[in-house]
Amino acid sequence: MPTQSPSSAASDACAERFPGVVERPWQHRTLRVPREQGAIVALPSLDRAAQRAVENAQLLSGRSIDVQGKSLSELRTWAREEVLDAAVRFTSRLRGETIAIPQRSLLLADGHQPQLFHTGVWAKNFVLAGLAERLDATPLHLIVDTDTFSSTGIRVPTGSAAAPRLETILYDAPQ
Repeated sequence: MPTQSPSSAASDACAERFPGVVERPWQHRTLRVPREQGAIVALPSLDRAAQRAVENAQLLSGRSIDVQGKSLSELRTWAREEVLDAAVRFTSRLRGETIAIPQRSLLLADGHQPQLFHTGVWAKNFVLAGLAERLDATPLHLIVDTDTFSSTGIRVPTGSAAAPRLETILYDAPQ
């Protein structure tokens, strides 16, 4: 009698509990830092990411899975309205002008902590913006936790090669 791996058993259990919705089993992948200038690691590959986003949206639309008396589709609609309303209010305050709620059908999101971040996060944001433009979707950057800023400046290298030092350059007034 054939045996099942834990991941295929989990998939079978998921399929029984939620007919028609099966999560792919987790797969271990060994990733390597690319050596080429400007190269990035992307899973799925960037040429496949747009297609996957559309497929996922289609897969989830109209799902009748019950979540405490509401369908998954109703919860997704409610969450979308809430997050876009909050994003528009935040951005309007930030820009000092009222902006309209985007009416595009597809919403793409990423997120990070509320502070200046490294180039890998910048790359992720550029990918999100590019995919959103390609799909005529709404890009959304979420602040994923509520840590406060530890600094309102960024440390940059300065000085000479013989006497290097770090200097903090303020990008906002401390509050």
